Amino acid sequence: MKRNIVIGMISCLLLCGCSSKVQDEVLTIYIPEHSEKWIDSGTITDNRIDVLNKKLKDKGKHYTVEVKSVENNQANQDVLTAQKTMLEELSKNKADIVYFDSNQPLYEYFKVLNEDFEKENGKKLLQEIPEHLFEANKIKNNIYYIPKVTIPYQQLYAVFDDAFYKKYENEITENINNPVDLLSTLIHSYQNENNEILMDGNPLACFTILASDYMQIKGTPLFIDEKGKVINPLDEKRFMDVYQLLVEADLKGYTGRDFTEKEWDTFYQNGKTGLAYSYSYLSKDSYGTSETNGKEIALSNHKYPVRTSGYGILKTSEHADNAFDFLCEINTDQELSDLLIYGENPEKNSDGKVVTDKNYFYGLFMGSLGNDMITTPQADQNADKKNFVFELDHKINVESLKPNILDLSNVIEKIDKINNIWNDFDSITANFKVYDHKKISMDEVLQMFSEENKKLKEAGIDEVIAELQKQVDAYE
Repeated sequence: MKRNIVIGMISCLLLCGCSSKVQDEVLTIYIPEHSEKWIDSGTITDNRIDVLNKKLKDKGKHYTVEVKSVENNQANQDVLTAQKTMLEELSKNKADIVYFDSNQPLYEYFKVLNEDFEKENGKKLLQEIPEHLFEANKIKNNIYYIPKVTIPYQQLYAVFDDAFYKKYENEITENINNPVDLLSTLIHSYQNENNEILMDGNPLACFTILASDYMQIKGTPLFIDEKGKVINPLDEKRFMDVYQLLVEADLKGYTGRDFTEKEWDTFYQNGKTGLAYSYSYLSKDSYGTSETNGKEIALSNHKYPVRTSGYGILKTSEHADNAFDFLCEINTDQELSDLLIYGENPEKNSDGKVVTDKNYFYGLFMGSLGNDMITTPQADQNADKKNFVFELDHKINVESLKPNILDLSNVIEKIDKINNIWNDFDSITANFKVYDHKKISMDEVLQMFSEENKKLKEAGIDEVIAELQKQVDAYE
């Protein structure tokens, strides 16, 4: 009898032990296909995922991850609708971690992470994100994704060919504080030379030239001005004035639009571009080797914080706590970041830096898993890149950031129509010099702009502006 009782107790203990064993959760992560060399289509079987899961187990984690790819929606006509459809499908399938594209910011599908950042692992993660960059990537004072850490500011500047700068130094110096006057002066002073163009011929460069005064609303061709007014650039005099200057340069043959294919081949070999506007960071502030063929001059002292992309957790995730823990781990653990960005056992030089070659795909893609700031530096990177970037972050004026990530959910269809019209127009303006195989005049170009604006209004651009203006006003 006693023997039976003992056997029964042992059986009970064994059964209880089995039933109390914690079963690892499987987190699903979705990343745009072909965004990295190792990200193919479907479920990713790269060896680094197996190694990653082993390392997570060694750290005592009760979860593993599987990485899957999703179609890159950038090629679709109705980009926002495609993004919405994808997020709805992933939500229905209870996906956990999804790439958050700040250019298609449908944030309402993502979990608010404010409380997660109050946890110990969240506080540790916060130490790896520059303060101003973190604040700049909040939406309505909420954080919906882990922002990718990169050079944290954007500034308007120009790059001049050295010989061009020397030739037009007086004109440049006199107008350096006004990028529009600078453009106008150079167009009217420029003397065309062989194998040289004044500037690239993209008329939409006006967005760059006016970047210090207007901020583009993500996912749309609309802008917010310094006073907080949402504007259609084709209704705004300053935009149209710059458009007209760029078209003038184009029609005068200063942009290379009338080059033959042979002339372009010659130009690409040893041609010179006098002036290029850029809205990014200066080469001197790169944490990698960055060379520029020419003279960089800031056209504005204003340094805007950067809206980056990153990874967020869907509201429908059934493993939200572990999903956040995983994002903390890969952004705070150098070994895990090295594995995800470089792969297993990357080659290193005598200084201990990673030698990147055809075996390693590395770029500034905002959806790269891992934190580049804490990885082993590459051969051409600053050995102290993290502190370098954090120092740059201190120079940013966060108060200048307008709320350019807005709720687009009520006007998605209208915005898609507007974006499609705008993109078609962009294709047309790719060649003002010769359009439909005939010479075109300034009046005809301006008429094209007028017709384009009429299409935008018929598609509902004014209604979209009214909706987004309400949201901007609510921020004030």
